[in-house]
Amino acid sequence: METIEVTIPVDWLAGQSLSPDQLREALKLGLAELQQRQSDQRSHRQQVEQALIAVGLSHAQADKPPLPAPSLSPERQQHLAERFATGGPLSDVIIEERSDRV
Repeated sequence: METIEVTIPVDWLAGQSLSPDQLREALKLGLAELQQRQSDQRSHRQQVEQALIAVGLSHAQADKPPLPAPSLSPERQQHLAERFATGGPLSDVIIEERSDRV
């Protein structure tokens, strides 16, 4: 069995005097609770995703990371920064950008 060393600050024990065995058991219980919470969170996320897919509000996600966003030239970054810094509805910016293409 592999082992790891853990250093626990004394103030975490809040004045409790625990034997090494009690401390080991407390750590096991804490880790088990943490694993259960993480499992519950994943399960809830999966339930929400499946409900959204069932009503047509989402598509099944592949088990791979999303594609990286295309990189923008420094000039394009500056242009967009200036456009968005001026404010106004985003829809107006999009419409104007698209009208330049036609």
